[in-house]
Amino acid sequence: MANQPAKDKKFVSLLLKRELVKKLEKLAAHRGQTRTKVICTLLEEGTRHVELTVEDYEDIIKEIKKAGLR
Repeated sequence: MANQPAKDKKFVSLLLKRELVKKLEKLAAHRGQTRTKVICTLLEEGTRHVELTVEDYEDIIKEIKKAGLR
């Protein structure tokens, strides 16, 4: 469906300092991207070195199945 969130994604909410939000908005405008895209890119770059275990992937699969994606 058009307005349904992807089942392989999880909503995360967080509080950020207004100064950081303003910096993210300026960075997004500079890159011609959305604020969400910039945040995701920065998180992916910052966690690139983190290795997931087999158990981690099993947990992810369980969460996806629970969300309705098979």
